[in-house]
Amino acid sequence: MFMTELASDDNVQLLIPNGVWGTVLTNFSVYPTRRVSVSFPVALDKDVESISSRIRTYLEQDKRVLKTPPPNISTSDLTEKVVEVSVQAWSKAEDASVVRADLMQSLLAATQVPR
Repeated sequence: MFMTELASDDNVQLLIPNGVWGTVLTNFSVYPTRRVSVSFPVALDKDVESISSRIRTYLEQDKRVLKTPPPNISTSDLTEKVVEVSVQAWSKAEDASVVRADLMQSLLAATQVPR
């Protein structure tokens, strides 16, 4: 059986059988690094620049986040009520799920109004 091997944009191996039967096989651990991606809405009345700055600081201080390629924080969508912020960072493959979970906690903290 022959297969086509692809690497997705977050560095996950996809094996596609070259036939009419079979399903795509997904291998999350074959490559040494993985991209962690998270998108989240921020209300327009919040300071998006300040939130982005707090997230960037968090990513720079997390030793599991690779410096190359550098983390990316951008706005990916805009509606009448929210701006969607997207965060992408690279880590070792074995750290990716924990980095994503910790990043989610950091995002929650970064979007809270300081008291």
